[in-house]
Amino acid sequence: MKNVFYVRMVEIRPLDRSEMKKTNPELEGAYVDCIVPAINSDEAMNRARVVLEEDGYEVLNPKEIVDFRECELEDEETAITYKALAWDAIVDDKEGYGEFHCW
Repeated sequence: MKNVFYVRMVEIRPLDRSEMKKTNPELEGAYVDCIVPAINSDEAMNRARVVLEEDGYEVLNPKEIVDFRECELEDEETAITYKALAWDAIVDDKEGYGEFHCW
């Protein structure tokens, strides 16, 4: 059975084909959280990496990977958003992103 993992603060670099680079060519990078269905943390990171690369981002490194049930979210708005992503992860076996924190 799959769990949902919170891959926290994945550092990424947008490639030319990414939506980020197309809309804001001056941006150099970002941190993004991923909500990923997986059997274990290794599979979670692999799935996060694959979906980010498919969307045009070079994955540099994640800060941490935790079971979603054990994570503490910053605020109520983030909790609502991430719980919806976790639901989609389980129901649709689909990866999701949080907000991109860009520079």
